[in-house]
Amino acid sequence: MGLSAARGARTERHLAEVIAARRGVDPDRDQLTHLIVAFAMSTMRVGFECPRNDGTMTEVRQRMAECVALAERSLRPGWDL
Repeated sequence: MGLSAARGARTERHLAEVIAARRGVDPDRDQLTHLIVAFAMSTMRVGFECPRNDGTMTEVRQRMAECVALAERSLRPGWDL
């Protein structure tokens, strides 16, 4: 579990750095960058884990697509300004 958590933290940090660079902000100071990463990672986790069955890759892809669509509908226009 510890190595998995460390790998996840490195991945999230890398994503924050890429997003911050695209937005032209400092990843160590910009909270929105980290909120975007946390939201994306949470969306993926829900897509993979809910409902709790393994399913086929086709089913997992469908759940992921549904979860991303739900996340997109949940955000107000202009949230990232």
